[in-house]
Amino acid sequence: MNDYWHRRWCCPYYVRSRRHEVQCEYGNRLRLPDDRAAMRYFAEFCANLSGWRRCSVACALEQHYEGK
Repeated sequence: MNDYWHRRWCCPYYVRSRRHEVQCEYGNRLRLPDDRAAMRYFAEFCANLSGWRRCSVACALEQHYEGK
């Protein structure tokens, strides 16, 4: 899925993004201070095929779904 940041989002919990912000399932939002921080974070976690598993929000949602 592509969007505002022109990235292919890999995280299965990704919902949408806006400038300096990414929203995940259950309304979880992460706001970053500027474009540079947002691009680095998204590249490291949200749009990274294996990196999303290191994100604390993704880990919490993964544990939540495994418990159901």
